[in-house]
Amino acid sequence: GAASTNEAVTIEDVADVEEVSRPPLVDPPMARPSGAGTVASTAADDDDDDDDEDIDETLSERLVGLTEMFPDFVRNGTVSLVKGSWDATKYMYGFSRSAAWIFFSTASILFMPVMIESERLSLMDQQKQQKTQMLLGPGIAGSGGAPALGPPPI
Repeated sequence: GAASTNEAVTIEDVADVEEVSRPPLVDPPMARPSGAGTVASTAADDDDDDDDEDIDETLSERLVGLTEMFPDFVRNGTVSLVKGSWDATKYMYGFSRSAAWIFFSTASILFMPVMIESERLSLMDQQKQQKTQMLLGPGIAGSGGAPALGPPPI
């Protein structure tokens, strides 16, 4: 196994290791619950603090660094996919604007005369009913000699 390799391992004496002083913390640490895991979590938090102090790169630098781990064809494919999606979105927006304009302008040209004519017929019926009411009196006009049957069947 790995223990049977012929390479020599050098072990340093603990007395030869130089201790480096750290500057004091600016903010006092938050109160931590007492318990057996406190020492281990404090050491892990100190390591995290050291890592945060070493990172001086912006978000864009990090993203560029992440893109380098993918092959060129993946990056180029992703870029072309995003550009194509953006272009398709812009095209569909323009097309929907044109289609909406054509639909609503055509509908207003086709249906507006029908609406106006039906309103005119309704006003004529109302005027005829008022004229009949004035000639025959209020009780007769309400009963209207013949019952209203509505439009003829198709």
